Amino acid sequence: MNRQLWFVSRALVPVVAVVSLMAVLACSTSTTATTSRTGTTQPGTTSSLVPTSSVTSSPSPTSTVPAYTVNVASKPVIGNYLVDGRGMTLYYTVSDRPNYSNLPDETLTSWPAFYVPDISVPPTLNAADFGVYTRDNNVKQTTYGGYPLYYFFQDFKAGDTFGNKLGGVWFVIDPVNFPP
Repeated sequence: MNRQLWFVSRALVPVVAVVSLMAVLACSTSTTATTSRTGTTQPGTTSSLVPTSSVTSSPSPTSTVPAYTVNVASKPVIGNYLVDGRGMTLYYTVSDRPNYSNLPDETLTSWPAFYVPDISVPPTLNAADFGVYTRDNNVKQTTYGGYPLYYFFQDFKAGDTFGNKLGGVWFVIDPVNFPP
């Protein structure tokens, strides 16, 4: 009998551990913290997988600055370049031409298409410069100066520009000196 009790108690230990962990996680969701743009934690908020950075101009909930779907960021080595509303870098490729993409759909895994149905831009940009291109697979893609816009899959946070000059065909978009 002791052997059976030992076996049952041994089998229950992992179950109890999992149930305890689930209870702890359930209790902690109301006090989860998230990192703000200043790098401090805000108690009582839930965490988010959306990266934040100082290059984005998306307003905080208490801000009076309008939210833009496309904005301009700047880096010393790169200069000004287009970003989405979260500050993620937008790219174009010289392989495309105005209102047409030469990229096969398989490329969208590494270079996902950027699309927003309604363009809202700061006064330094002209909303009329943006359009929509529909790919052969019916995926819509926002364009700038006619060129389809993309993200780069290795840009993880706002301000990353790892796709710039990649392969000599991918570039950030300087809105003043565009199209190329």
